Amino acid sequence: MKILSWASTPNLETSLEKCKLLVESAKLYNVDLDMMGVGYNYRYLKDKLFILEQHIQELDDETLITCIDGFDTLINSKLENLDSIFYEFNTKVVISSEKFFSYQWHNYQDKFEKIESPYRYVNSGTITGRVKDIKSMLKEIHTYKEMEMTEIDQGLVGIWVYKNMNNPSVVKLDTEGKITWVVCGEWNKLKEISEKADKIKHPIYHHIPPIIHVPGSQDEFHYTCYEEAFNNIKKRFK
Repeated sequence: MKILSWASTPNLETSLEKCKLLVESAKLYNVDLDMMGVGYNYRYLKDKLFILEQHIQELDDETLITCIDGFDTLINSKLENLDSIFYEFNTKVVISSEKFFSYQWHNYQDKFEKIESPYRYVNSGTITGRVKDIKSMLKEIHTYKEMEMTEIDQGLVGIWVYKNMNNPSVVKLDTEGKITWVVCGEWNKLKEISEKADKIKHPIYHHIPPIIHVPGSQDEFHYTCYEEAFNNIKKRFK
């Protein structure tokens, strides 16, 4: 399993500084992060899709990868079993999910409403699958007319999931946070758990999510929650 993260700025040092909490949490758990997009002149969030596509061209098609956002994610446990967790889904691509229907097209919403989990909507911050299957996903996304109508990757990934979710052998959402807990709407809950518990467990499913994603960390309070989660992780190694 290779762990890839988007640098999101052309300069590696700047990216590492912006991703410092992720980088530090990865070091604590001896996780090698492969930064994508160094030297790339970012314009829009959807550029993440082009960066990912370009980066994986050099990888073997059978390589299993997990791609995560950089500025607002943390490694919350050892990732030795991440491949086993992925195989339990019995699908080609697993994508993280959240409680909010954010940065999506409402005409691609109805199927998600039928999912029996509060985490029923696409969050494109974590994508796991074999290189060949990620390539196939990206190739299909490039054909969407919405590609020219948006600056954001999440809605495009949401369309792909919507179009393929009737075939669970192709894609599944991580609706129980088995790979990533996306804390949209639960920032307070993350902060409370981080302050009181020895380890951060999922508030509903009670396992330790390997990855924690704190969208909106540009907001001061949300970043405080993100920092508190990092402090919880750091304390385990004292």
